Amino acid sequence: MAVLKTPAAVLKIAETEVGYLEKKSNASLYDKTANAGTNNYTKYANDFDTKYQSFYNGKKNGFAWCDVFVDWCFVTAFGETAARTMLYQPTKSAGAGCPYSAYYYRANGAFYSTPKVGDQIFFGTKGKETHTGLVYKVDASKVYTIEGNTSSASGVVANGGAVAKKSYALNYKSIVGYGRPKYDVAGTAALNETGGYEMKDFKNSSGKTLPVYADNKKAMKVGEVYAGTTCYALDQQGNMVCIRYKVNSTGAYKVGWVDYSKGVQV
Repeated sequence: MAVLKTPAAVLKIAETEVGYLEKKSNASLYDKTANAGTNNYTKYANDFDTKYQSFYNGKKNGFAWCDVFVDWCFVTAFGETAARTMLYQPTKSAGAGCPYSAYYYRANGAFYSTPKVGDQIFFGTKGKETHTGLVYKVDASKVYTIEGNTSSASGVVANGGAVAKKSYALNYKSIVGYGRPKYDVAGTAALNETGGYEMKDFKNSSGKTLPVYADNKKAMKVGEVYAGTTCYALDQQGNMVCIRYKVNSTGAYKVGWVDYSKGVQV
């Protein structure tokens, strides 16, 4: 079965990379902190240089890598072909550079002034974007990001050498806008401040069947999920989770809402 291309899936990959430090040489690329330096060598660029050689228009190790990090998260989550489609990038793209990556979104009508979870945020000025990352949370006043080649210091830090979580006021002057990847489902799940997910794939371990509703208001029952069933989580609103679940009698898949408090994360 094909993997659903959701924001939660790519953010899960990005979260595991927080704390990674760039290297001073090609040694220890796959160790999170060893051989730290300022020469822009990373496992992210190395994977594109060795495994996904048709993705970019040339070798990228040793160069600024914030956009490479974002692309790597998509390739790792969904595969090279799907990632390229989702990011609107052609084969042998120039998308390792922020201005070109932003251009691909704009050229496909996928660049926005307000953020959603899963968006690619761009900083700088239009056409001269200098830094980028992934949006993992949005509230009434701030946008929260996971960025490569930055630091934990406040404000935009381009070429900072690490993967870190950041936050900015929604009206922060250096934000150019947001590229919106082509997800299957525009979910609202976000990473919480303790590093876990507010929503992951859903498993019913309640010991009984759970009703599935047509919406998050529990207005109409449309099915049920059996104990032990694992489902794809698509969205979350409070304690209600929108799931894609298998109907045992037919083998078909349906979408509906369940009470999250009665199940567990997997």
